[in-house]
Amino acid sequence: MEQVQAALNATADKATLTPQMQRMMNRQAENTKRVEETIKGTKSNPRWFVPLFCALMIIGLIWCVVYYLSPSGSWPIPNIGAWNLGIGFALIMIGFLMTMGWR
Repeated sequence: MEQVQAALNATADKATLTPQMQRMMNRQAENTKRVEETIKGTKSNPRWFVPLFCALMIIGLIWCVVYYLSPSGSWPIPNIGAWNLGIGFALIMIGFLMTMGWR
């Protein structure tokens, strides 16, 4: 096994290697190339994406809790009553929908 590791890590002359070692080195080179190409093609989200959907879910939760704990449902927006729950759940759902686009 040490011979294999040494051959893979060293810049050995291919003429001095056995055919099996040459195949192993070629396979390793192909795997490395494939992984590098896969990494290049990977798209990632902007840095603000995860904090935004987490914040939306937390704000929606806080909105609903404030509505339930306020006397006669007068907070966060007075005079709309149970629609405060709709706003809170809408914020939560927007956050959850954003999680589906997370890469």
